[in-house]
Amino acid sequence: MSRKFVGACPLMFPSSSSMLAYNGFLSVAGKDFRVHISVPSHDKLQDARISCDWQLSHMMQGYQSSVRKLLEHSKSLADFIIEFKNLLNRIAECNHVIKSAPPPSYYKHLIEELDKLGWERITHVDETFTTVKIKTNDGGGREHILTVHVPLTYPIVAPTCIADLPVAFEPHWSSKDSLVTLVKSFEEELEKYQLFWDVVDELDSKTHVLEPEAPTRASNTRRIFIASNVSIYLTIDPFHPLCFPECRFLGQDSATAAFRQRLNAELKLWDTSVSVLTNLSTLLEITFLRQSSIMNEVYTKYLSFGIKFHDPSLAVSARTGCSGLLYLLLLSAGRGCS
Repeated sequence: MSRKFVGACPLMFPSSSSMLAYNGFLSVAGKDFRVHISVPSHDKLQDARISCDWQLSHMMQGYQSSVRKLLEHSKSLADFIIEFKNLLNRIAECNHVIKSAPPPSYYKHLIEELDKLGWERITHVDETFTTVKIKTNDGGGREHILTVHVPLTYPIVAPTCIADLPVAFEPHWSSKDSLVTLVKSFEEELEKYQLFWDVVDELDSKTHVLEPEAPTRASNTRRIFIASNVSIYLTIDPFHPLCFPECRFLGQDSATAAFRQRLNAELKLWDTSVSVLTNLSTLLEITFLRQSSIMNEVYTKYLSFGIKFHDPSLAVSARTGCSGLLYLLLLSAGRGCS
């Protein structure tokens, strides 16, 4: 890195020797903000991807053209980062975006909107009223939390929204919109995923999900127990949840080959009018076991050996469905736990 870059951006560091990505902090108006900037290649600066603190994201709104011009005229990614930092500082100085506390008019306007929305739906408001968490239910009765980061220039500048959705919630915004219209837009967005959540909820309730251990509403992947040493990893399209998902069988080839061949041979019979679980059960000709069923089976095997659960080390693992002793028994027989 050049001395010029180190002097201007001492907290930004290249993520690799190729210098195609930088990660760290940029100092803007006396405060340090997390920033990650990357490009696909040195000759494609215009395709740069910038991830940053939500406050900086608000600051850049309306200045995208200026950022693009910097990318076009910069000789390297390091040069762009220096100019990008200078631009952010000019914006902060001119617009006074970064302040220790919002003006009284900000509080008045926001409280009026929260009154209209209903305080019973508000689960959290931070001390400066710049972060608000709002709860709502979808058509299936599932509860969701929408986290809203409100800029000090609200409603001229759109708030930033965070929610557990398969795809980021990025509503259209105008200065005439409000928190009420924002929540309505969020509820409309929730309805797009009802069928998807029905599909994954069925998998969660009727199979033994190994990963993720605590899936969120944004999770569209599941690794599911099939048999000892065999699991299936599914990636489900949130917008076409009844279509054939991306599937990978995990385990030794000798254990997964039969399942893979069976699925490939019967794939033409996939029925988009029924759920993913129903299709997989039919095509693979198996019954998926729930976690409780696997534990009961393990417990029965223990009893058949005359073993009691006095030793905590013999307790059944909630994740694998296998205990320490049973794992050793299976392992000695050339098997194992998924």
